Amino acid sequence: MEIEGQGGFTQNLEAIPKSDRESIVRIKNCILALSSSYVMIYDTSIMLAYEESLKYEVKELLNQDIMFEVGFNAKQRLLMEHE
Repeated sequence: MEIEGQGGFTQNLEAIPKSDRESIVRIKNCILALSSSYVMIYDTSIMLAYEESLKYEVKELLNQDIMFEVGFNAKQRLLMEHE
């Protein structure tokens, strides 16, 4: 549905590619890992956690031990950057 000139919107019902869905879920899981490690959530901490998470499958990031490792490693990298 598209309405022009009246502040309307465009509805896109196309399927989202699997790679995009996996990236979205990976970011969500990284945010959970940061939160559980008491790390402030902002762009840099999310990117560091994302990089740390790439060695795991998306579904593995729900494992508590892996979540802790991702959050801990991101926290350590943040501390090293600020020294």
